[in-house]
Amino acid sequence: MLARIVLVLCLAGLAQTAAMPFGLSGFNDIDSQCFIYSNGMCPREYNPVCGTDGVTYSNRCMLCWEIFMGNFNLQISKMGEC
Repeated sequence: MLARIVLVLCLAGLAQTAAMPFGLSGFNDIDSQCFIYSNGMCPREYNPVCGTDGVTYSNRCMLCWEIFMGNFNLQISKMGEC
C-alpha cells in the first residue's frame, strides 16, 4: 500500500512538471522567474533586458514571452540594453 502511495506521488510530481510551459531547470537565476508572467499580461514599464539572441527586450516579461513562444534557449545575458 505504501509503495502505491509513493508511486502516485511521484507520478503526480512528474505530471505537474510536464504541464508547466517550462520548469526552473535549464534557466539561469534571472530567467527562472518567467513563471510569474504566465497569465499573458506584461507590464508596460520600460526596464530593458538584453537577451542572448542580441535583442533588447523592453522588460523581462517580454523576453519571457519570447521563451513561451518557443525560443527555449533564450536567456537574459545582462540587465539593460544590449
